[in-house]
Amino acid sequence: MPSKSQRREGAEMTKPCEDCGAWEAAYAAQGFDAVVGRLCRGLLHNLNGVIQAFALQADLMELMFPKAEALLAELESRVAPEAAGAQLEALRALLRGRADLIGPAQDKVREGQEILRRATSLAAFSASLRQGMVTLNDLVRSGLTFLDGSPFFKHNVTKELRLAPDLPPLAGMQTEIFQVLTIMLENAMEAMQESDGPARLTIETALGQDGYLLVVEHGGPGLAAIDCEQVFTPFFTTRPGHAGLGLYLARRLAMAMGGIVSCESRPGLSRFCCRLPVPSGATEGAA
Repeated sequence: MPSKSQRREGAEMTKPCEDCGAWEAAYAAQGFDAVVGRLCRGLLHNLNGVIQAFALQADLMELMFPKAEALLAELESRVAPEAAGAQLEALRALLRGRADLIGPAQDKVREGQEILRRATSLAAFSASLRQGMVTLNDLVRSGLTFLDGSPFFKHNVTKELRLAPDLPPLAGMQTEIFQVLTIMLENAMEAMQESDGPARLTIETALGQDGYLLVVEHGGPGLAAIDCEQVFTPFFTTRPGHAGLGLYLARRLAMAMGGIVSCESRPGLSRFCCRLPVPSGATEGAA
């Protein structure tokens, strides 16, 4: 029979294996998301052609109905009413019913084009991230565009931007900062969806001698004081089905850049702040 110390050592050896399994699952999920992202870029390209074809057909149909009305009027002038009047009127009613559907169909086509435009602009934005020609405010606007794909975020959330003017281009780490911002925004949206209160989101940016400041403040159920620090530990989550790695990753990314992500919360309001050091020369031209 193993001794107490041997049993304790065995328990300690099994714990890392359990943690390893959790990390492997999280890593696999992240890899799956990356594959889905690559597939989506190809789908966007193909869908753009499909929607353009629908848009062309809808416009052609809109032009067709007035011509059909004119032809019907000409036919009525040449045919005796008792011969084909009822049939012509039935045909006119059928055409008008279809014509009434063109407007809503065109609206849906335009909505699809707008979704594709936003998605395509995000793909182009990813290229600009690699080239290093974006500001912190650019990241904020692109992050909001990304979340506008959610009907709840687009239509139910009141957004207020307090963006510092004339921010200079970031000197590096644009991709990492965008990841931090996206995590903070997605966390905010999910918290607001859980609450019956007003869905309000405030985003603030600033630049001073002590560094960049990025603030995401949102409504929601809020967190207990002890949870404000716990949310940055791996696998901690209050939401079923979540891995509990988002805010942990956000803080790790910020720390790798020499910064920090912190949280303040009370019932109905949470405030996440990301502070990052100022790269050399970044304050030039800042307000």
